[in-house]
Amino acid sequence: MFLTFEVEAAGRFEVDLYADGSDVSLSFYYPESFAHRAHSLLGKVGRIIVQSGYSTKEIRTGPLIRPHDLVQIFPNILERRMGFNVKA
Repeated sequence: MFLTFEVEAAGRFEVDLYADGSDVSLSFYYPESFAHRAHSLLGKVGRIIVQSGYSTKEIRTGPLIRPHDLVQIFPNILERRMGFNVKA
């Protein structure tokens, strides 16, 4: 799942969440002005993941340098747009 949102008082945030069975990988990118709060928030998110029966495989975080687009996050999107789904 890829979420991007803009908070008027803070700036743009991006969250990438991948689940493989019970393993969860999370990327959280935030505006520079939010850096002092990011660590605390990620600790809470990590606890929610574990309490929900999942385990955290990887958590990446850092300031959002430049916004990502869907093709960067999901490179297979372009392949699917160029192909046909044919059933016999």
